[in-house]
Amino acid sequence: MRTINSKSLLNIEVKFMKYMLVVEHIREGIETGKYSYGIKMPTINELAKKLNVSAMTVKKGLDIAQSRGYIERRQGSGIYVKMNTQGKKKSIPLSGNSSRFSKKDLHTKIIHFSVDRPSKEAAKKLQISSTDFVYNIERVRILRNKPIIIEYVYMPINVIPGLTEKVLKNSIYEYIRHTLNKRISSSDFLITGVRPNEDDKKFLNLTNKDFLMQIMQTVYLDDGTAFEYSVDKHIPEVFEYRSVETDI
Repeated sequence: MRTINSKSLLNIEVKFMKYMLVVEHIREGIETGKYSYGIKMPTINELAKKLNVSAMTVKKGLDIAQSRGYIERRQGSGIYVKMNTQGKKKSIPLSGNSSRFSKKDLHTKIIHFSVDRPSKEAAKKLQISSTDFVYNIERVRILRNKPIIIEYVYMPINVIPGLTEKVLKNSIYEYIRHTLNKRISSSDFLITGVRPNEDDKKFLNLTNKDFLMQIMQTVYLDDGTAFEYSVDKHIPEVFEYRSVETDI
């Protein structure tokens, strides 16, 4: 029977603690939002330098992180965060706003549609450079002649090519699924109650006393690419957000 002396046991414990340093770095990064769902992780050498450990220690730590579902390796591409900021679940939007109502009752008014450089916030949420180009979209959803939702949307043109006003007046998500043949996978979102800004008041016929339900979200394709950063504001009477949560 083989025995392990105290010195060998100590070495094993020290190595394991170093591996867990890598795992905890990733876990904390996910929980704090530093590493959001779908984002590409730093390289092994970059993590080794940052954590002051060897590349082999990082590799072992990544193996543990992968076994716990925190990350995934993509051949030829790198290491990506698999969990979202909730740590255990991901939310999959069932549909965009247009599918909730009958087409004969709902129509869309385009306020603004252009190709621009992203704002600092949009670039961060979409994980792109400030020199990349995005669609800058503002549109209002009108239900039986009553404006109910105003949407502020940013999408990278290299991820969602070919958007037109015709698509914007119908369903962007249907265009993504059926024309581009891309699969919408998950989203990170925050729902809050807000007062309307000047554009909200103008296009939704509101006053300073009114409230709106706001959904701020980043939506991802199944390969982890962020394709939408949006802020949707709904009048409370018709507010509804539907999604499903699945284990990763």
